[in-house]
Amino acid sequence: MTQRKQRAHDASAGFTLMEVMISSALSVMVLVVALTIFVSAMKDWRNIDVRMLADREVNLAMSGMVYGMGDRLGLRSAWTGSMTTNVTASGWTLTYTAMKNNAFQTNTITYSSSASNLVITPGPIVIGKDIAYAPFPSIGVRMLCATLRVDRVEGPIKASRQIWTSVTWRN
Repeated sequence: MTQRKQRAHDASAGFTLMEVMISSALSVMVLVVALTIFVSAMKDWRNIDVRMLADREVNLAMSGMVYGMGDRLGLRSAWTGSMTTNVTASGWTLTYTAMKNNAFQTNTITYSSSASNLVITPGPIVIGKDIAYAPFPSIGVRMLCATLRVDRVEGPIKASRQIWTSVTWRN
């Protein structure tokens, strides 16, 4: 009787080849699905990261133009009629006068298509980089309209962000 119990116990002690094959196949399928989800999430994260960088650059550039940077006042503080402009083959220059602490401040914003940047002077302070498109701002009697676009390329990932704003003269 002990031999019979011993044989029954030995037979139930391990897994059959079929059980091992099925569990291995299920484990591989779970790993493949998990790896596919991980790779897809990483690609999505990288795409979003590049788009966010492009958003940041274009928003910082427009903010620098409108509000200024450092102690340089932006277009929002410009005096009506103080604008002088110069358009060249490689970009444009916009010079304006603003009032700061009861003193006039003359600033210049320069867009260079070859350097892909916006610079405010005196300084000079770079207020925007990777600027792919910045048509000369349209200047009206009471306002200015500006458009900026940043194109960002990192490897196979490309992102383009464009914004537009208008600035109304305060005086």
